[in-house]
Amino acid sequence: PKGRESTIYDMVYNGKLYPPKLVISIANRFANGNELNANDFQGGHGTPAHTLLEQAGFEIIAKNDPILELIESYKTIISETKLQDEVYKWKLIDQYRGRPNTEAADFYEEIKDIKFDNLIYAMAGGVIRDLAKDKPEETRELFIHLFDESINLTERVNEFNKNSLKIYRELGQTHGHHQDERTIATYLTFHNPEKYTFYKNTFYKKLCQLLHVKEDGKNQKYTHYLSLIDELIVKYIQLDNELIRFVKEFIPEYYSGTNHKLLVQD
Repeated sequence: PKGRESTIYDMVYNGKLYPPKLVISIANRFANGNELNANDFQGGHGTPAHTLLEQAGFEIIAKNDPILELIESYKTIISETKLQDEVYKWKLIDQYRGRPNTEAADFYEEIKDIKFDNLIYAMAGGVIRDLAKDKPEETRELFIHLFDESINLTERVNEFNKNSLKIYRELGQTHGHHQDERTIATYLTFHNPEKYTFYKNTFYKKLCQLLHVKEDGKNQKYTHYLSLIDELIVKYIQLDNELIRFVKEFIPEYYSGTNHKLLVQD
């Protein structure tokens, strides 16, 4: 109703926003027979009305939440594009899930067979193929270590970056090896898309700005990025039934509505 819009806070339910005081007013009609007037009780942080909603399991957020605005914008875009510009990523994950296989008999052929498309720099793909061709067992060990979940992720990222450069230099190469966090994130995502997703530094920087959090340092950013998007999944994505329904309708062969890693990155 006019005049009952929220001013400072919203209640989140199924990815949509509702005025907390109006929700309490209408709920009282069902509980006690009369709908409360806006002047009958106080709203705002710390008031009994907000406490009641939070105790019932609802999330109360400040208005103009930039993440919710981002998600609503995303829904508008994909309702028009049907994800056709981005579906290639889902296809690649579906095709190369679990790879590279570190137990492949010919590790060079294993690496050469994987198409990373534009998810890594072209030169990064050329470097890893050269390493696998000239130093196949050393390169295999790089990936075995990278995929070892018993080791801290930041340590794995650092070691892959450092040791791949060492092997590259042993081949007499003096240029950059491009095995950076973006490239490493792609290797991890292909191998285990349930736990990892793609990464770009520009996305990470903008996300930190939206969330008002400090960026981490070199080779620590991907670990931080994953923690941020895991929080977004819990607080926003998995609660947004409309968003999940959209994506399931557009790419049902790739998205079941449960693994949100690539969705939140997109």
